[in-house]
Amino acid sequence: MTRKVKNPGRGYGGQEKIKLYHYDSNGKFIKEFDCMSDLRKEYFSQDIGKRPLCRSKRWQLFNYDILPDNTYYSNYRIGRDKLLKLERVVNSSYCVNNTTDNTIVKMYNLLNEEVATFKNIHIASLATKIPQSTIYYSCNEGKGMPKEEIYFKYAD
Repeated sequence: MTRKVKNPGRGYGGQEKIKLYHYDSNGKFIKEFDCMSDLRKEYFSQDIGKRPLCRSKRWQLFNYDILPDNTYYSNYRIGRDKLLKLERVVNSSYCVNNTTDNTIVKMYNLLNEEVATFKNIHIASLATKIPQSTIYYSCNEGKGMPKEEIYFKYAD
């Protein structure tokens, strides 16, 4: 995260400090930290050097993160409702997944009619409860009449 130079030559590198806001596990506001080093001193005092903050998937997507005691911190007043909603999004396997292959997959019935379209094989597997390997095989190798009532193809 880059910080803008506020007033150069102020004795601490001239960079503006970033305030952090601390919330409990239920999304209730606890307190405000004046800068990241204050948070590090309180939670990671035993670490030598600077512990990197703001590098997790939560921070990259929504600018908040979780601490070891299951409390949260963010660089803006996130609010209870928004924090709990974003936490549901981050923990949902339909919203945030680690798939590298984002090829669209289509599902067909025995009459070759398109039944559904999925973002990728991972989402198709979650929605249909069919293993990813079976869907992958159907997309790549499947020929002729399928054994099941449905089969999958990559979208062209």
